[in-house]
Amino acid sequence: MAETTGSALGLEDFFGQLLTYVGNLSGWTVDETITTVSSGRQCAVSKGNLFVQWRWNAASPNTVAMYQSTGFASATRAGTQAGDSGNGYNGGTSTTETNLASERCIEEMGNAAFPSYYFYTDSNATYVHVVVEITAGDFRHFGFGNIEKFGDWGTGSGGEYVYGNAGVNLPTPHFQSSASFLLDGFLSSTSRVRKAATMRLSGLPDQGSEVYGVVWGRPGSNSSIGTSTDSAGNDRLAVQGGARGGPLAAGFGWAPPESSTGLSLFQPVACFYKNYVPTVDRIYLLGFQPDVRCVHLKYLAAKGTVSLGSQTWRVFPMVRRVDGSAAGDTGFAGIAYLTNS
Repeated sequence: MAETTGSALGLEDFFGQLLTYVGNLSGWTVDETITTVSSGRQCAVSKGNLFVQWRWNAASPNTVAMYQSTGFASATRAGTQAGDSGNGYNGGTSTTETNLASERCIEEMGNAAFPSYYFYTDSNATYVHVVVEITAGDFRHFGFGNIEKFGDWGTGSGGEYVYGNAGVNLPTPHFQSSASFLLDGFLSSTSRVRKAATMRLSGLPDQGSEVYGVVWGRPGSNSSIGTSTDSAGNDRLAVQGGARGGPLAAGFGWAPPESSTGLSLFQPVACFYKNYVPTVDRIYLLGFQPDVRCVHLKYLAAKGTVSLGSQTWRVFPMVRRVDGSAAGDTGFAGIAYLTNS
């Protein structure tokens, strides 16, 4: 596990540094450096069964669409790659702000100098989690990798995830069901399902032709309310829980720190598969987003560190550590990343 930090001159400089970082990790390939395809700028990386692409407006970079697929072909527009998950704008070649922000994306990154960024991975480079400080005290989170599985479901496949960061400038976005943070089962607006994180699934009970699950707070394809389809028209299953949803978040999420000691609870990000086929719905624990926790920041500063035994964690606000009700204020809702093994 390692933390890599730096700063960037703007959006393309940032993604150039991210590609260099990912390309040096074990098993990862930079499939496409930053290039223009169908009038938009895009780039791509992959490892094993996980293929990730980004796409943004060439003239006015700001919001960045983010995609997951099962294959890659060069000079092919992101969103039309083989086995595309269906999340990430795919309505044509347009890269207008409205279109890019309408589906999975890293919202409103801007193109000014970024004061800092933080890249995280583990010793086997099974994931890449990213935090970007776009202006002082204003953060974006996105990532991709493999879930830390519970049990042996999908042996040899399944568990690959991609998430962006949407709804960041809604009023108090950490309370909004139309926002999306990490693997996020609190997102439940039916008009925003294509902003959600996606995860490849394999070998689950009663799984049919579905290739992907959508991490959100409503039923999946084997119920009366669907998660829409991937780009090939396959239904998608429901993956619930995550950073803001499910039993862990409901019971412990951002619990206030103990007042006499200042100790804060680190809540794991757990994901569940909800199977609607049996007469009584069944829920299965899929696993955990690795090396990430949700934490209350009342006594913790943005970008500060916490030591737990031999581990060191760095904490960030979900967007801005402002205890208010304005757009982008996320109070003490925080995210912690493990910086070392």
